[in-house]
Amino acid sequence: MLVNAIILSGSIFCAKENFMSLDKIIENLPVEIYQTQQIRDLEQIAINQYLIDETQLMARAAQAAFMHLQMLFTNINAIAVFCGPGNNAGDGYYLAKLAKDAGIAVTIYYLVSPDKLQGAAAWAAAEAKNAKVTMHAFDEHVLLENVDVIVDALFGTGLSKSIMGEYAQAITWINHHFVPVLSLDIPSGVCSDTGAVKDIAVVADFTVTFLGLKSGLFTGDAVDYCGQITYDDLALPAELFLQIEPFAVRLMPEIVADYLMPRAQNSHKGQFGHVVVVGGDFGMAGAVSLVANAVLRVGAGKVTVVTRAEHVAPIVSFRPEVMAISSEHVNWTTLLASADVIVLGSGLGRSDWSQSVYLAATQTDKPLIIDADGLYFLKQYPCKASMILTPHPGEAALLLEQTTQTVQMSRYQALHQLKQQYANADIVLKGAGSLILEDDGIFSVCDRGNAGMATAGMGDILAGMIAGLWAQGFDKFTALELGVLIHAMAGDRVALLQGERGMLATDLLSLLPVFVNPEIEEDDDEDLYH
Repeated sequence: MLVNAIILSGSIFCAKENFMSLDKIIENLPVEIYQTQQIRDLEQIAINQYLIDETQLMARAAQAAFMHLQMLFTNINAIAVFCGPGNNAGDGYYLAKLAKDAGIAVTIYYLVSPDKLQGAAAWAAAEAKNAKVTMHAFDEHVLLENVDVIVDALFGTGLSKSIMGEYAQAITWINHHFVPVLSLDIPSGVCSDTGAVKDIAVVADFTVTFLGLKSGLFTGDAVDYCGQITYDDLALPAELFLQIEPFAVRLMPEIVADYLMPRAQNSHKGQFGHVVVVGGDFGMAGAVSLVANAVLRVGAGKVTVVTRAEHVAPIVSFRPEVMAISSEHVNWTTLLASADVIVLGSGLGRSDWSQSVYLAATQTDKPLIIDADGLYFLKQYPCKASMILTPHPGEAALLLEQTTQTVQMSRYQALHQLKQQYANADIVLKGAGSLILEDDGIFSVCDRGNAGMATAGMGDILAGMIAGLWAQGFDKFTALELGVLIHAMAGDRVALLQGERGMLATDLLSLLPVFVNPEIEEDDDEDLYH
């Protein structure tokens, strides 16, 4: 559940009494997201152009981490710092030195002897030693007593191999202690580029990340490991960041007000688009009904559902504003000619009937949104129309002829492959940290939404929202971004009101008009978009 502007992944164990109130630590995360090599390039620019050497960068990172430690936790008397083999360990050693200087009891548990460290990390370890910080080699039988916070400085972004032996034992040990954990840069074991966890990873309550946001923080496995994310730019000049084009950007709520302006009073429904929804095989009438309702709730002018004859009456009785017709009686040529956008796949199934209506609906050059079993038929019967595809990881795996695990281990790469395969489509790869790929090669990342949305019908609501926005005249990519973002924000609002477990897709419907009319937020609800 999204609690405030810096809670972007996972959840917070608020029962831990020494956490500071979240209202006191709100900071704005930057929009830009980078991959690990780009972060290293930024570091080199800082060193070469701005003459900030590696030890200064490390000291700044440790100072930032210590500042965040003090902001995030109150009444800290003792901390344990777990240090690994590289520069992330150096950050940990220097943080330990700062904590000791501030009168906090500190114990470092190292997995590589400080004497074997090199470069800036060796310098930081020497600083900790000179400050008389207590240091011990890690032993899985060590007992923590009266420790308020564990600091994870094992790997950071430097992880490049499987975690085994003592490192796996150390991470298991950290995870099995009911002590708040602060990870430096990224939780150890989480891939900083993909967000995947291959073996084991530290489950952090907070992650303070430095210099630039890492692409692995916001998608896939990472959302269950990072906890609350905070950021520090290490006091580097803004001009430095202009020299590296970001790998991705965060979808920001401000874009909603930028695009969804108040309507002219002299308007009529014909100006706001007609969406045709095709699907709903036996037992799945609810799917097309959800799509149609979402189409209307985001402001489209009208919607028509083409479905099984048996489903027409229930759909219209649930929402009289929806027009519905059986596939046996529809004049496809006339109906599709009147459509601005077609949604195909929700509740479609894979029967002979499903195939026949898929083929009928795709014999047009009208814009298409293809979801669910529509993607199954797309694999067999490619379409040349302008499309938006909305696969979840399993559907993406089907299209790419991969396993779902392969998709999830590298979500950015999977989306890039889908975009290459379907050049006429804009695509969202759904899931924790939904991803969209722009034509210029930059990803958009939705770092909102919550686990309560993992329930039947949520994808149908999303497809209908995107369709309704596209039909109103927004360009394809804008409609996709707005739909994904507002869908996630509405889910977060439902979770805030009633919790995640037990959320229904229909719970979002009544909130959608509020989100697509941002002028209401300005007058009545300052926190709606945050």
